[in-house]
Amino acid sequence: MKKFIITIIILGIIVGALIATCPDAQKHRDVVNSRIENAVTSYMQGDNKSQEGLGGIFSSALGSLVGKLNLASSMKVSDYGLFSLGSVETSDKKQVVSLGILNHVFCFISEDDIKDFIGDSAEKSGLF
Repeated sequence: MKKFIITIIILGIIVGALIATCPDAQKHRDVVNSRIENAVTSYMQGDNKSQEGLGGIFSSALGSLVGKLNLASSMKVSDYGLFSLGSVETSDKKQVVSLGILNHVFCFISEDDIKDFIGDSAEKSGLF
């Protein structure tokens, strides 16, 4: 009986720590936006070598802002108490893009995926 009570107390402490350190929605958005900003900057510098100086900085900042606004408007963060999930819904599916646990957010979007998306979107829009 004593082992059972100790086990329950330890589980209670673990659950309490998980609940107390569950990241909020803003932390999810900050981490994902940071990943987008890095990918957009890298894409702009890598593919548009002719855009140097002020023009390159402007296009990089503009691309980063558009990416952040697009994701911020479509990203939903679900808080499950012990952890939280950030997801984006597209027309055909719901994709989990981040997991928050123990006051840390893990992002599942790679910079290469973002670069591919930027390239496809830019080609469709005729920007580049």
